[in-house]
Amino acid sequence: MAHDAKEEEAWARFLIGRACWASDLKDLDESEGQLNIALHLATECEARPLAAFCHTTLFGIHGRRGDQIRAQKADAAVTAIYRELGMRPLPLDPTG
Repeated sequence: MAHDAKEEEAWARFLIGRACWASDLKDLDESEGQLNIALHLATECEARPLAAFCHTTLFGIHGRRGDQIRAQKADAAVTAIYRELGMRPLPLDPTG
């Protein structure tokens, strides 16, 4: 039961992070903060699809900032999760 509340919080923080990214592409700090918390909670709850979505969005944030090292780490993590789960990647365009 303890995991359920954490997983719900993780999904909520993921949605807040995506909304922040879509609303202000120049200020990515709030989005990144929410996504990092969501990723931590998702990992703790073993919510791997959600972790993949967090990594995908973080990849986009790091890429937008020009931080290629962090973008590559996020991309490597998400590629492995998508492959293991047989998932399709989450679309990255926050405005479309």
